[in-house]
Amino acid sequence: LWPDFAPAWEHLAWIAFGEGDSIIARGALDSLTRVGAGRDPYEMMIRALLHGCYEWRFDKPEAAARYTLTLLESPDVGRFTALPAAAPL
Repeated sequence: LWPDFAPAWEHLAWIAFGEGDSIIARGALDSLTRVGAGRDPYEMMIRALLHGCYEWRFDKPEAAARYTLTLLESPDVGRFTALPAAAPL
């Protein structure tokens, strides 16, 4: 009912990952992209994490690894102060 409410798309993506439904997951990520990204570092990291999860769940491991390495080399990710709390690769 509120198509620009980003957290709903985020949660739908998580559910689709768990269910193994790449079509719903892709649709949720596309809708999240249409909502637009804010400049809040936490929000940016959640979106990056969601896209990474999509890659690891539904793409080839080599492509997912490349995405992850590219993400970790991003200056925006490097400035995220909570990054050390993430799980190690």
